[in-house]
Amino acid sequence: LRAARDPALHALFTVGHYLGSEAFYLTAIPVLCWSLGQRAHMNMFVAYFSLNVYVGNWLKNCFALARPAVDLTYGDTTDFGWPSMYAVNAVGLPFFALRYWFGGFGDGTIFSLENELLTAASYTLGIAWVVIVCGARLYSGASSPADVQGGMLVGGILVRTWLPVC
Repeated sequence: LRAARDPALHALFTVGHYLGSEAFYLTAIPVLCWSLGQRAHMNMFVAYFSLNVYVGNWLKNCFALARPAVDLTYGDTTDFGWPSMYAVNAVGLPFFALRYWFGGFGDGTIFSLENELLTAASYTLGIAWVVIVCGARLYSGASSPADVQGGMLVGGILVRTWLPVC
């Protein structure tokens, strides 16, 4: 895909890089905390994000697998590659938010038969988020397919183990 030099793909994956970056999360999470307040129970979302960062970085340091040797436009290759933190957060955060905010508390669950369109739209956006963020890592060459697959696996495991805690 990189060889095609398609401007639309480049723009899409540039947005994907931003949506998966630390800059986005360090901006979006405080804004959500301040705007949604206590009714959204943001403390568990922040705790889950912290868990993702901790476990992902612990695994990076444990396995110490290098990033691919590619000329990058995004960042450097001085840290380790597996698992991709972009993929861990891209898989974990939207699906944690969907299950926790709509199913964990409140006046109903998003999985009810009365909200089929909302359920389909929410999951479609969550899956699109994963595809755009993980695709951006592969498109730029910043992560190998194994890094992204490992990050997606770790993110899925973390969301499944953290939801019962909540």
